[in-house]
Amino acid sequence: GLKVPAPLKHPSHEPVHQPAWLLALGGVRHAWNSNMDSKSGGQGVSTSQVLQIVLIPWVAFTIIMTLYVFVAHISLPAVWVTILVSICFGLMFMVMDRTTKKGGVYLTLGVCLLLATFLGSMLGMWTYQTYTKVYFAYSEYREYNNVIASESAAAHADAGKIVFAKGTRVDTMKAVGYKDGSTYCVAPISDSAMTGRVEFWAVGVDCCAAREDIWCDSARDGDARSGVVSLDYSGFMDVIQESKYDMYQKAVKVAESQFDIVSSPDAMFVRWVRDPTHIQDEFWKMGFGVYIITILGYLVFCAGTGWAFQALSKPPQSRTVDP
Repeated sequence: GLKVPAPLKHPSHEPVHQPAWLLALGGVRHAWNSNMDSKSGGQGVSTSQVLQIVLIPWVAFTIIMTLYVFVAHISLPAVWVTILVSICFGLMFMVMDRTTKKGGVYLTLGVCLLLATFLGSMLGMWTYQTYTKVYFAYSEYREYNNVIASESAAAHADAGKIVFAKGTRVDTMKAVGYKDGSTYCVAPISDSAMTGRVEFWAVGVDCCAAREDIWCDSARDGDARSGVVSLDYSGFMDVIQESKYDMYQKAVKVAESQFDIVSSPDAMFVRWVRDPTHIQDEFWKMGFGVYIITILGYLVFCAGTGWAFQALSKPPQSRTVDP
């Protein structure tokens, strides 16, 4: 009449239900490992191969960024040739992977090199158009001194920096802000000899009210009488948005209608500042800062890619096997 207790089930005998995403990830890794083993004979990848995957794309990225920052203002074709060569090497590595048994090293290297070329080109072009091209342009364009606000702006078409005569000021009471996402601000630059036709406009973005007030740069500084020309360098951004120059023109049209003034067809837009050289140096500091941050950031990214490749390419005997 004794009852025999039922045997206890070992926890390991219980079915384990894993999330679908984890099973899918495991399948991807298994497929990757099978592909790498078939190409490398189960030997995995060496440290030198991982270093190639890390350093070659990073060097290509750094070279492209460097050319955009330091050389593009002299010779853009030199940058384009370098980008083309980098693309060719990336494609060559991908083709080589089909004829060699390197565990997918060349394929990964080719993909990483093409990615580095693309990102280096996009970030380099943006840095060049936004910062360094403007910096070098101010160095190459002329600087005019003791300019009278009523003088023809067309006579100073090659200006980068302008120092106006004493008594020149920004007419803040005729300022206009044109709203289109950001607020594009304009105000006439005038002096005692003004006849109603505006040759120079102080401009800025998001630094004014809709009417009769502006605080862009040094617009409210009574001692400021210099301007750095607002250069219309929008580059490929023109594809997705209108340039600042176009927006300033629209703001000028509103000012003409609102205050019964006439703008010269060759009117020049300037940032009203106390020290033009300081503004120029700011463009260089910003551009160089972006340059340093991007090349260091991409080195970290490449190191992570190399680590992931090595982890996924371990030979079967070094992978952990569950009992």
